[in-house]
Amino acid sequence: MRAFFALLMIAGFAFADAFNDGLAAENRGDHQEAVRQYTQAVKINPNYAAAYYNRGNSYNALGDYQKAIADYSQSINIDPNDAMAYSNRGAAYANLGDHSKAISDYMQAIKVDPKLAAAYYNRGLSYENLGDYPKAIGDFSQAIKLDANDAKAYYNRGISYYNLSDHSKAIADYMQAIKLDPSYAKAYGNRGVLYADLGDHPKAIGDFSQAIKLDPNNANAYNNRGRSYGILNDHKKATQDARKACELGNCELLQMMGKNGLIRD
Repeated sequence: MRAFFALLMIAGFAFADAFNDGLAAENRGDHQEAVRQYTQAVKINPNYAAAYYNRGNSYNALGDYQKAIADYSQSINIDPNDAMAYSNRGAAYANLGDHSKAISDYMQAIKVDPKLAAAYYNRGLSYENLGDYPKAIGDFSQAIKLDANDAKAYYNRGISYYNLSDHSKAIADYMQAIKLDPSYAKAYGNRGVLYADLGDHPKAIGDFSQAIKLDPNNANAYNNRGRSYGILNDHKKATQDARKACELGNCELLQMMGKNGLIRD
């Protein structure tokens, strides 16, 4: 009997070591090592939901979404009341382009935990990808209600408002996203597009310039700033931006300017 309990204790220590080593690897961003440690943990104790859940997170970080889904599913089988497991499995389905399954999982996550902001936010992303912008706005709004400091929720709600041609609300959301995260390059870029659409090219150029400052490899920001410079008849600066955008992979503006004889050196 003593030998039996000793073996149980040894197995328990081995499991704890593997699980904790997995956590440590995950926290330092070494997801390959985290997977290896969590795999060892589930071999020792195949009924511990958190080990599957955490390994699923590491597979998700590695872009192996099928394995992530398998692990989240196993975690859910053991603990069907883990809202985050449903939400993260939904995100893995979304990354595979299966937004119907993703939405189903987000709905289950919300059923388990109606205050899980991440589930509303992620479901909003799926609705946005499906072109259902009113539902996306509803979910982003609920995510914001639960977490008023989520810059990404404001940013994505702004995208949905833009797609519904509600420019004033889109600009307001981009402004709030920038207020919460002044380094949000995409928010500046998208707000710049809106200002350009509204004909306010000086403001558009300011936003595109800030986006470029934050992300110097942003080809679209150079391309869009070049367009605004062109509309303001500053063809030299437009040419400079068009060439830089082309260097970064977007040659659309440079080609258009070449065809129309607008290149200025």
